Amino acid sequence: MSYEKFVELLEKRLREALPEEWDICIRTVIKNNGRERKGIVIREPGLNISPTIYLEGYFERYQRGYTLEEIGCQIKELYQHVKVTHRWEGGFLTEYENVRSRIIYRVVNCRKNQDYLRGIPYVPFLDLAVIFFVMLNLDGEDKTAFMPVGEEHLRLWNVKKEDVYREACQNTPRLLPAEFAPMQTVIYEMAGEEGPEEWEQGEEDVHILTNSSRNFGAAAILYPSCLKRIGEYLGKDFYIMPSSIHEVIILPVSMAPSWEELDLIVREMNQTQLDREDVLSDRVYFYCREKEKLMLPEKE
Repeated sequence: MSYEKFVELLEKRLREALPEEWDICIRTVIKNNGRERKGIVIREPGLNISPTIYLEGYFERYQRGYTLEEIGCQIKELYQHVKVTHRWEGGFLTEYENVRSRIIYRVVNCRKNQDYLRGIPYVPFLDLAVIFFVMLNLDGEDKTAFMPVGEEHLRLWNVKKEDVYREACQNTPRLLPAEFAPMQTVIYEMAGEEGPEEWEQGEEDVHILTNSSRNFGAAAILYPSCLKRIGEYLGKDFYIMPSSIHEVIILPVSMAPSWEELDLIVREMNQTQLDREDVLSDRVYFYCREKEKLMLPEKE
């Protein structure tokens, strides 16, 4: 069975299994770097925020032998777990004063997202684009929703892109504080283990920079004075390797190969280790402490 036929039959099964007054639709979402993903949206009456449940993983389960009935039950269980029961007041998101303290930014690759960027406000930064979201902390819910900011929102709020960018520069470090730690420490934490009391020489020189949620944490490279403080801590100029949209690797120049070699490493990592939508850039960046500036290496 093709993926398209699977999606069609799964939608039909869910319509039969869920209450008639619930709305079910299949939508194609353009994700980072132009990747298209099909998802199912279940709209329960009385709720005005609905999660999108992506279906590629369920198709793989179907190919491994799960039935459509079993997959339908799994999706219903997931929906009950992730659905948002908070009802946003009708005019809440239409008033700029209500959302200005919740506006944050993320960074994505500019060239790889040209089609997506045509419909939204963004600020160019090196080979990246700074884009904006409203971060909604849901009352009584251990969940967070992110609403992308489009050109229509600027018109509705009667503000300019520069206003949104200024608010995001203040809010993002506050709502999603930077996290900076030795790479080995992060690896041990992810494995649920404690690191050694003493490190091998050089092991603590390579660091990870992300944010407190470790989601779209590469944006921490924009935080005011963040890179300056890292340079003061290391006592050296450093390269930034964009390991994904979620984090970057900080590598002192003194222990790095040439930036051309680092570029090759980054490109190979993007091609072999990352999903397409997790790729940030094929380029390595250089931070000069003297100039207090982040740049592409050939512009040193």
